[in-house]
Amino acid sequence: MASRLKVLQGQLNRIASSAVPPRTARPGDSVLVHCEAWYRTEEGAQAAELFENDEVVVTIGDTLGVLMPALGLACIGLEQGKSKAFRVTPEDNGHPQPRYDRNLRVETPTHGTEVTVGATVKIQHQGTVRPATVAAFNRETGTALLDMNDPLAGQVLECTVRLKTFDVNQPEVMVTIEEPSDRDVPARRFNLEVLRHYNGVSRSEIYVSLCGIVYDVTSAARMYGPGGMYHFVAGHDASVALGKFKIDPTLCDKAWEGLSSAERQSLAHYVRTFLSKYPIVGKLSAPLTP
Repeated sequence: MASRLKVLQGQLNRIASSAVPPRTARPGDSVLVHCEAWYRTEEGAQAAELFENDEVVVTIGDTLGVLMPALGLACIGLEQGKSKAFRVTPEDNGHPQPRYDRNLRVETPTHGTEVTVGATVKIQHQGTVRPATVAAFNRETGTALLDMNDPLAGQVLECTVRLKTFDVNQPEVMVTIEEPSDRDVPARRFNLEVLRHYNGVSRSEIYVSLCGIVYDVTSAARMYGPGGMYHFVAGHDASVALGKFKIDPTLCDKAWEGLSSAERQSLAHYVRTFLSKYPIVGKLSAPLTP
């Protein structure tokens, strides 16, 4: 019996030694990752909400996009399900808010309201509602010193990335963009001129269109509202911008049918997220043009 077990163990060892090593990410791969980032303040670590559900499709080797190329470089060598920590400094390309402007500090009356240093408030500044951080509060004068810089401005970002899925850009795979059923889409129709008013500034509501379906993303004002990283898509169709994973206002309101397989996969991921998180308020009244 002992001899038989020894033979079996030897066979298992040979199988293990000849097994194919696990796949690791390399340049050119397009992968779905979970990425979280945070920065340090006097109150402790604060989360930086950079991606919807902290997930994003990354093509390793691309240089444009939030946290790129550092995010892509961090993926190199990762196996599926494995994680890696990396850091993005204000000097690095891809930092969402690299510059801290000391001139963006204003003093304003609080009209008897007690405010907490470090709290985030909203203020009308130069015709736009913007978030601000309370830098100081003078109870005697009833004024607060507000820092109008984005909270991420000039911050070192500590990040972790976990690889979820390989091969999201296989050209032979036709990527299907999920569509809501007709009964789930209200009858309301928007042309682009009307949609632009729903940007959190002209109106308090924030609407974003994906593939012609208009969503109410007001609940995610920190991302899509004034001062948010993705405010440039508020009041627009964001299909091409999010599909290409680029912070580029010129990509708004463009037809998305010409996106590559990898870009369609990224767009499909955003559509699934929007369908699960945000209410649909209508659709565009006409197809978009390239």
